[in-house]
Amino acid sequence: RVLLCGETDRVADYYRLADGFLLSSLTEGWSLAMNEAMYFQLPLILTDVGGASDVIENGDIGILVPPAFSDPLEVSAANLWDYCTNRSPRNLDALAAAVVELHDELDLWKQKAKAGRRKVLERYDQRLVAERYQRCFEEVVYRHHGHLES
Repeated sequence: RVLLCGETDRVADYYRLADGFLLSSLTEGWSLAMNEAMYFQLPLILTDVGGASDVIENGDIGILVPPAFSDPLEVSAANLWDYCTNRSPRNLDALAAAVVELHDELDLWKQKAKAGRRKVLERYDQRLVAERYQRCFEEVVYRHHGHLES
């Protein structure tokens, strides 16, 4: 069953109701919604584009679905053609198979997805990311000026 709720400010409530999270993207490999789904321990189904394979490692917290196109230039050209001909450039058969697998093995995938919260807190917590950016910027300034100014 799928629930289309429209715009809401109760996002956390819907994550708590969900059995899984699907991000079918042609190019987006990372999103805040994916972090949120991991935090709420949802099994992920992601199109294997961008950094998706950095998130799902060997099926640990979800299923990677191969994209319909492997070449980014092919994606761009295909999008125009597919939108004009009302065909989808997504790998719908593989996405459907992943949804069926998640449904059929839901208890297993929910157990595996518990690692998603640990992963998002250890790697992608906004404070940690901000600290990494600060260190990176400080290193660039130090290399350019030879010292850090206060």
